[in-house]
Amino acid sequence: MKLIVATNNRHKLSEIGEILLHLNCNNIELLCAEDFSKSIRPDEIGFSYHENAEIKANAFFKEFALPTIADDSGLEIDFLNGLPGISSSSFGGEEGNHKKNRQKLLSIMKEANISEAKARFRCVICYIDDEEKFFVEGIVEGKIINTELGNNGFGYDPMFIPDGYKKTFAEMDDFEKNQISHRANAIRNLINTLREKNKI
Repeated sequence: MKLIVATNNRHKLSEIGEILLHLNCNNIELLCAEDFSKSIRPDEIGFSYHENAEIKANAFFKEFALPTIADDSGLEIDFLNGLPGISSSSFGGEEGNHKKNRQKLLSIMKEANISEAKARFRCVICYIDDEEKFFVEGIVEGKIINTELGNNGFGYDPMFIPDGYKKTFAEMDDFEKNQISHRANAIRNLINTLREKNKI
């Protein structure tokens, strides 16, 4: 099965590929816009993970007419009433600037005199092909800490410790993270759904 991943981010494509290996799912060939020498950047103007994932999935499916998945993910912090949420990648004021995002969060926690806070990563995937469209979701619960530890991963990984662990995502290697992450849980639910529907 050829599957378009609605991203221009090779890191995300590689991460999904690793997750599929862990799930013993070797019959899916992942492709992205770069494989077709294209760059597609739809405006993510939705008000929820579902809406943003659907916007991206629709744009890539319209372009390539192959089964497509798109995800939207975010960090939800309880003491911030679920923020940054769908604004996670632009929380610091500049889209995709991970360092600024973390700096803003660290500043908020310092001002509130909070050393850690209950949080979770959420990932919503939209799947679309020429027959149907559906959504799956994955969550990993944990906490945010007011320091940065580790050099792996990206985004808020240096500040997030998943439940049951004593190290951040950024202190884990890819193999360990890709078994428990929100995206791994969403991909697992996706594969289970595709198998139930006899698509793979």
